[in-house]
Amino acid sequence: MKHRKIIAILHGIPEEQILDVAEALVDSGITLLEVSMNGDTPLNNISKMVQHFDNRAIIGAGMVVSKDQPFEVANLGGRFIFSPYTDPKVIKETIGLGMYSFPGCFSPTECFSAIAQGTKTIGLFPSSVLGATGVEAIRGILPDNIQLYAVGGVTSSNMAIYRKAGCVGFGMKSYLYKPGYTTEKVIQQATKVVKTYDALEGMEF
Repeated sequence: MKHRKIIAILHGIPEEQILDVAEALVDSGITLLEVSMNGDTPLNNISKMVQHFDNRAIIGAGMVVSKDQPFEVANLGGRFIFSPYTDPKVIKETIGLGMYSFPGCFSPTECFSAIAQGTKTIGLFPSSVLGATGVEAIRGILPDNIQLYAVGGVTSSNMAIYRKAGCVGFGMKSYLYKPGYTTEKVIQQATKVVKTYDALEGMEF
């Protein structure tokens, strides 16, 4: 099964709604689901999603700030770790467990520090502050095999800007879900993102 390089950041969603929101996202074509570790019962939610979706979705954890957390996530079937900043210990532990590591990086120094620990995927955060010019400049000095994800302020309207600047993937939170969103609204937002992503996949940059 092909998974689009779109990470849905599940944060601030009530416990009783999170599975319904996740199902709406997966049904719409967004199958990389990140559960924030600073939310309520994150490990329980990760376990629940892994069992519910099986191979239909890839479940991971976000806001990981401790080198002990990747093991907890991997033990439940989680497959990737997203950190809000570049922590070599978290990256090294994640890679050692056979999981994908997405460290949050803002500068070339942080990017190369993360790469030195073995990761090939980097979340540029916050992309809204870096802007397309900043993203393009960083992309230009990194090894070709490093995949950049734009995270922070990404919407269906600016995905093309980041893609042209050199990002292959995207991390999205509030654009896909805000408090009060119904599952219908989540589907509406996710569908716009998926349609934009698919259109960009067919373009040459």
